[in-house]
Amino acid sequence: MYEVEDLVEKPSPEEAPSEIAVMGRYVLNPSIFSVLKSIGRGAGNEIQLTDVLREACRTQPIHARLLEGNRYDIGDKLGCFKASTEMGLMRPEMRSQLLSYLEDMLKKESKEMLR
Repeated sequence: MYEVEDLVEKPSPEEAPSEIAVMGRYVLNPSIFSVLKSIGRGAGNEIQLTDVLREACRTQPIHARLLEGNRYDIGDKLGCFKASTEMGLMRPEMRSQLLSYLEDMLKKESKEMLR
């Protein structure tokens, strides 16, 4: 468990203060709503929860936990596909059908490449 000192919304790799990412899974104190009401628009001209949390950690403790596993950007088309595929492969009732589908797609792709 770590106490959060600061958060940055979508920093460039050069500006990132660490290699730790915010994963978007929160248990929030209701006091966060007063900060939410006072915050301005941030990245993408949107209200960013990261900015709200950044402001809140200046006046109240926010704790974080490191998680193990893969991270996929589901806002990115390929990241979304990778996440969906891996989740499908983890599900026993879907695994064989999904593997069969992927194998069929690879065979079709190979045939197309030989043309």
